[in-house]
Amino acid sequence: MHDLSNNIRTMLNVAHENMTNAGQRMKRDFDKRSAERHLKVNDLALVLLPTSDSKLETRWFGPVSVKRVLPQNNYEVDLGHRKAIFHINALRRFNSDEQSDVNVRPTMTIIDDRSEDCMDGQQTGDGN
Repeated sequence: MHDLSNNIRTMLNVAHENMTNAGQRMKRDFDKRSAERHLKVNDLALVLLPTSDSKLETRWFGPVSVKRVLPQNNYEVDLGHRKAIFHINALRRFNSDEQSDVNVRPTMTIIDDRSEDCMDGQQTGDGN
Protein backbone atom coordinates (compact mmCIF):
# COMPACT_ATOMS: atom_id res chain seq x y z
CA MET A 1 0.00 0.00 0.00
CA HIS A 2 2.92 2.29 0.78
CA ASP A 3 4.45 1.65 -2.68
CA LEU A 4 1.14 2.49 -4.38
CA SER A 5 0.93 5.79 -2.50
CA ASN A 6 4.50 6.68 -3.50
CA ASN A 7 3.79 5.78 -7.15
CA ILE A 8 0.69 7.98 -7.20
CA ARG A 9 2.57 10.89 -5.62
CA THR A 10 5.40 10.51 -8.16
CA MET A 11 2.96 10.43 -11.08
CA LEU A 12 1.16 13.53 -9.78
CA ASN A 13 4.46 15.39 -9.55
CA VAL A 14 5.40 14.34 -13.10
CA ALA A 15 1.96 15.39 -14.40
CA HIS A 16 2.24 18.76 -12.66
CA GLU A 17 5.69 19.35 -14.15
CA ASN A 18 4.43 18.39 -17.64
CA MET A 19 1.50 20.81 -17.32
CA THR A 20 3.82 23.62 -16.24
CA ASN A 21 6.17 22.96 -19.18
CA ALA A 22 3.28 22.78 -21.64
CA GLY A 23 1.85 26.08 -20.35
CA GLN A 24 5.21 27.81 -20.74
CA ARG A 25 5.60 26.38 -24.25
CA MET A 26 2.08 27.55 -25.27
CA LYS A 27 2.74 31.04 -23.89
CA ARG A 28 6.05 31.28 -25.75
CA ASP A 29 4.41 30.17 -29.03
CA PHE A 30 1.50 32.59 -28.56
CA ASP A 31 3.84 35.50 -27.81
CA LYS A 32 5.78 34.82 -31.04
CA ARG A 33 2.68 35.44 -33.17
CA SER A 34 0.94 38.16 -31.15
CA ALA A 35 1.45 41.89 -31.21
CA GLU A 36 0.21 44.51 -28.80
CA ARG A 37 -2.10 46.97 -30.55
CA HIS A 38 -2.47 50.64 -29.64
CA LEU A 39 -4.56 53.53 -30.88
CA LYS A 40 -3.93 57.24 -30.40
CA VAL A 41 -6.30 60.15 -29.86
CA ASN A 42 -7.98 61.17 -33.15
CA ASP A 43 -7.15 57.84 -34.83
CA LEU A 44 -10.00 56.35 -36.85
CA ALA A 45 -11.16 52.91 -35.79
CA LEU A 46 -13.84 50.33 -36.52
CA VAL A 47 -15.98 49.03 -33.63
CA LEU A 48 -17.20 45.44 -33.35
CA LEU A 49 -20.99 45.46 -33.09
CA PRO A 50 -22.83 42.73 -31.22
CA THR A 51 -25.31 40.82 -33.37
CA SER A 52 -28.23 38.75 -32.27
CA ASP A 53 -28.41 36.74 -35.51
CA SER A 54 -25.34 34.61 -35.07
CA LYS A 55 -22.53 34.28 -32.55
CA LEU A 56 -20.07 33.75 -35.41
CA GLU A 57 -21.15 36.75 -37.47
CA THR A 58 -19.00 39.83 -37.06
CA ARG A 59 -20.12 43.32 -37.97
CA TRP A 60 -17.81 46.31 -37.81
CA PHE A 61 -19.18 49.85 -37.49
CA GLY A 62 -17.32 53.00 -38.33
CA PRO A 63 -15.06 54.68 -38.82
CA VAL A 64 -15.26 56.36 -35.42
CA SER A 65 -12.79 58.72 -33.80
CA VAL A 66 -10.80 57.85 -30.68
CA LYS A 67 -11.37 60.60 -28.09
CA ARG A 68 -9.40 59.33 -25.06
CA VAL A 69 -6.93 56.59 -24.23
CA LEU A 70 -7.87 54.95 -20.93
CA PRO A 71 -6.00 52.46 -18.71
CA GLN A 72 -5.95 48.72 -19.37
CA ASN A 73 -6.28 48.98 -23.20
CA ASN A 74 -9.63 50.79 -23.08
CA TYR A 75 -10.54 53.62 -25.43
CA GLU A 76 -13.32 56.19 -25.45
CA VAL A 77 -14.71 56.64 -28.96
CA ASP A 78 -17.23 59.05 -30.44
CA LEU A 79 -20.11 57.10 -31.98
CA GLY A 80 -21.72 60.29 -33.29
CA HIS A 81 -24.76 60.34 -31.03
CA ARG A 82 -22.84 59.35 -27.88
CA LYS A 83 -19.44 58.40 -26.53
CA ALA A 84 -18.66 54.83 -25.49
CA ILE A 85 -15.74 52.94 -23.98
CA PHE A 86 -14.39 49.84 -25.71
CA HIS A 87 -11.51 47.48 -25.06
CA ILE A 88 -8.89 47.21 -27.82
CA ASN A 89 -10.24 43.71 -28.62
CA ALA A 90 -13.48 45.32 -29.89
CA LEU A 91 -11.60 47.88 -32.00
CA ARG A 92 -9.37 47.83 -35.02
CA ARG A 93 -7.56 50.61 -36.82
CA PHE A 94 -9.40 52.01 -39.84
CA ASN A 95 -7.16 52.25 -42.89
CA SER A 96 -8.63 54.55 -45.52
CA ASP A 97 -7.85 54.30 -49.21
CA GLU A 98 -4.56 55.96 -50.07
CA GLN A 99 -6.21 57.70 -53.04
CA SER A 100 -9.22 59.10 -51.17
CA ASP A 101 -9.25 62.43 -49.39
CA VAL A 102 -8.50 61.92 -45.68
CA ASN A 103 -10.97 64.66 -44.67
CA VAL A 104 -13.85 62.89 -46.43
CA ARG A 105 -15.20 60.29 -44.10
CA PRO A 106 -18.33 58.17 -44.50
CA THR A 107 -20.86 58.48 -41.70
CA MET A 108 -21.14 54.73 -41.34
CA THR A 109 -19.52 51.66 -42.84
CA ILE A 110 -20.51 48.13 -41.91
CA ILE A 111 -18.10 45.40 -42.88
CA ASP A 112 -19.19 41.77 -42.91
CA ASP A 113 -16.21 39.50 -42.15
CA ARG A 114 -17.95 36.32 -43.25
CA SER A 115 -16.13 34.80 -46.20
CA GLU A 116 -17.84 32.94 -49.01
CA ASP A 117 -15.95 29.78 -47.96
CA CYS A 118 -17.64 29.87 -44.55
CA MET A 119 -21.07 30.10 -46.13
CA ASP A 120 -20.70 27.02 -48.36
CA GLY A 121 -22.72 24.12 -47.06
CA GLN A 122 -24.39 26.05 -44.24
CA GLN A 123 -28.12 25.86 -43.89
CA THR A 124 -30.23 28.94 -43.44
CA GLY A 125 -32.37 29.35 -40.35
CA ASP A 126 -35.61 28.77 -42.31
CA GLY A 127 -35.05 25.00 -42.55
CA ASN A 128 -33.72 24.89 -46.12
